[in-house]
Amino acid sequence: MPPDNGMQPKALHAAADVERYAYRLHRDGYRRKLLTMSPTQLEEILSVSVEERIQLVEAVWDSIAQHPESLPVTEAQRKELDRRLADHLKDPQAARPWSQVRDSLARKK
Repeated sequence: MPPDNGMQPKALHAAADVERYAYRLHRDGYRRKLLTMSPTQLEEILSVSVEERIQLVEAVWDSIAQHPESLPVTEAQRKELDRRLADHLKDPQAARPWSQVRDSLARKK
């Protein structure tokens, strides 16, 4: 999430505000691809209801989830995944089903 820099989406009213917001997102390294979207498109997205924006975010997230192999994995994450896989292969019986873990966590609340 971009830092609070005084240009919150709900405050965007004019195309110039949207353009400045898009520039700041770009400048701060957030979603460089956003700049290929016109300020008018961004303004339209930010002007719809919260419910509609949530639906949009869900649709975008679903499209990302369809291709998990395209998500970048850092070297540290890769090492951790390799370590966990090696642990599991050494002792598969040590694994617990998700239902057990979930129930255990629920009892701790």
